[in-house]
Amino acid sequence: EFSDGTVAGINAWTWDGELEERDVAIAMAATYDVAGGAAVRPVPPVASGGNSFTFETSGLTIDLPEGWETSINEESGFVTLSSSETIYFPGWYYASNLEELGLTQDDLVSVLADYFFPLDDTLTFDPSAVELLHVEGHVVAYYEFVDSTSDGTQFTKINLATPLDNGMVFVAEIFPRDGFEVTVTELNDALSILLSAR
Repeated sequence: EFSDGTVAGINAWTWDGELEERDVAIAMAATYDVAGGAAVRPVPPVASGGNSFTFETSGLTIDLPEGWETSINEESGFVTLSSSETIYFPGWYYASNLEELGLTQDDLVSVLADYFFPLDDTLTFDPSAVELLHVEGHVVAYYEFVDSTSDGTQFTKINLATPLDNGMVFVAEIFPRDGFEVTVTELNDALSILLSAR
């Protein structure tokens, strides 16, 4: 039950059908509340011992939790963030990009619709599935879906977007290295990285 008296349910499952992390699911449910009509999911600060990374093309800087690293494709310059469990593709829309596409910082749902590029080209974007989270004074658009590789292997993919003070929107696509879903701990790290963009 939320603080405003409304009630919501949370479904939790694992790929093998056995929910062994019941306590994690209950703890996750306990972190939800309502603010401005949207679910609030608290995010812990970036872990100590992490380091910062600045993108040469945009000049944006992010903070990486301990255990996360960057790799850069020498040909394309594309930057990938990763931990031992998660792959994180960062990206951004300049204010000029948003204007050209007819998008705004205030409409993060439409930004995520434009950013939607699943491996499975039969999938379509569902705007009603986007959650607008209020996290530590920031608005984050959260879209989770099940993607699949060409051989039919399914896995969870999460797309995130948040507006920046400079008129840009920082976006990210995250998914597990192996297995079906991103863990709660890894998701918290991913959100911390997103919210550190400046």
